[in-house]
Amino acid sequence: MNQKFIDKVHSIVIKNISDENFGVRELSSLLGLSPSQTLRKIKATSDKSVNQYIREIRLEKAAKLLKKTDQSITEISYQVGFSSASYFSKSFRKYYNVTPGEYKTSSINLVKKKKGSSKIKVFFTIFLVLLLVIIYFGNNTFISKNTPLNNSIAVLPFKDFSPKNNQWLSDGVSDNILHSLAQMEKMKVISFTSSSTYRNTDKKIPDIAKELG
Repeated sequence: MNQKFIDKVHSIVIKNISDENFGVRELSSLLGLSPSQTLRKIKATSDKSVNQYIREIRLEKAAKLLKKTDQSITEISYQVGFSSASYFSKSFRKYYNVTPGEYKTSSINLVKKKKGSSKIKVFFTIFLVLLLVIIYFGNNTFISKNTPLNNSIAVLPFKDFSPKNNQWLSDGVSDNILHSLAQMEKMKVISFTSSSTYRNTDKKIPDIAKELG
């Protein structure tokens, strides 16, 4: 069952690999699942976040194209869904410990870096989750002391203020936080499909909280 699901996900990602904006929402829609369900299933079957899983498929496809075609590194980076050739090269080196140029012009065998070298990233994600939970449950402005506390939380979309479009990074942060919160017992996590409708809203937090329950 798990392998069948992963094969289906892999096939969908490959079909949309040139679309740089293809992410958890698009994948969830094609799978017929909610974003939170997709996050949980992919994490359970591959031990990776959705964005990490998609990025690795892009890099593995790029590695094949580097050896089998005469396309330039820039052309290949766009073909596998990277809008920036420099970011593609950085991601490729981080994943394989060799640059795309070195791999293309030599007989180097690719070796994926083992998981466990990103303790800082894990710590940062846990810190964000704890900070959000503390703010949510500790802010008396939003919750009356006389009102029973419901164990529910929503992760609102992060805004991208960088010069280039790096919305994928903002959504990746949301993915990781959503997945971590979903592991907590008796905690209701509002689906990102619902909370993402407030991406460009001017509504205040208390109003959004009330609408999402």
